[in-house]
Amino acid sequence: MTEFGKRKLIVSIDKGGRWVLPKMHFDGCEYSNCDYIYSPDNISYALQADALIFVPNTPQSLLQFPRAIRQQQLWFVSSMEPPAYPLHRFNKVVNNFNGSMTYLRNSTPAQFFYGRAKKERAPIHRQPTINYSKNKTKGAFAYVSHCGSKQYDRLSFMKQLKKYINVDIFGGCTKQQPCSKKVDISCEAEAHYPYRFYLAFENSLCTEYITEKFWKRLKSEGNFVPVALGGLSVHEYTDIAPPDSFIHVYNFSSVEALGKYLPHLMTDDAAYNKYHEWRQHYSVSLDKGKPCGLCKSINHPESLRAEQNRQFADERNDENNCKNLSIPAS
Repeated sequence: MTEFGKRKLIVSIDKGGRWVLPKMHFDGCEYSNCDYIYSPDNISYALQADALIFVPNTPQSLLQFPRAIRQQQLWFVSSMEPPAYPLHRFNKVVNNFNGSMTYLRNSTPAQFFYGRAKKERAPIHRQPTINYSKNKTKGAFAYVSHCGSKQYDRLSFMKQLKKYINVDIFGGCTKQQPCSKKVDISCEAEAHYPYRFYLAFENSLCTEYITEKFWKRLKSEGNFVPVALGGLSVHEYTDIAPPDSFIHVYNFSSVEALGKYLPHLMTDDAAYNKYHEWRQHYSVSLDKGKPCGLCKSINHPESLRAEQNRQFADERNDENNCKNLSIPAS
């Protein structure tokens, strides 16, 4: 292991997992003497590491480290997927880890983001009043890569909304791809500009699971209003998103109630523009965050002492972290 003050080695040994950590760097952090290596095949790097990062589906064989090595290392688990799917739940061995790095706000030593909002000190646009409804004559669109979803029938919900407003579904599920890439913000600005809404429906309804579906449409130059469906409550969105920047399904008692509200916003331009007033004062970023806390914890492992008794697997796998949803048609 490296000595305090010298370079610290962090190794991720995710093998075959869907989530690969971003290219971590620590420039500008209080502690920047850490190097990150993604090495799923070379176990020798892992044996030399000061810290190891695992994912939920890491093969059990990779957890069998010599006791002397394990006692000198910090072990973390990382995932950007929700625990609704068995593949993404944590093995019980994770209860003995030193920390977790996920999208959850209580992650330690670092949290990774799908997106963030920032209130700017000065107004962003010189022109305070912009008509965001101009030339927006279509209803809603969505990208759905996989038809399946957990806790509710996402595709059925979208199709039910078609009774009240135009809804176009693109992506792998429907085989319709108007853009060359599955998610292309610049393409959306042109091809999808006529739409007023984007259906940001998550594939599962779990605590704080708010993905790029939501954030990329807030940031898009197409100026869409996300119709969100995710998390356990609306407050999980209002706590982190710009104020009055989205519509959430949980605020409606039925598909019909939501279906009647969206057409109202197709004809009432003043009401629709209120969902864009935030753009004068807030900016949206898609960066995953800088894991400064990770490097600091490796230099000061005692800082994780308060986390030693946290049962990371039990916390994540708690069935109350996700919920089922059945929205009446009317």
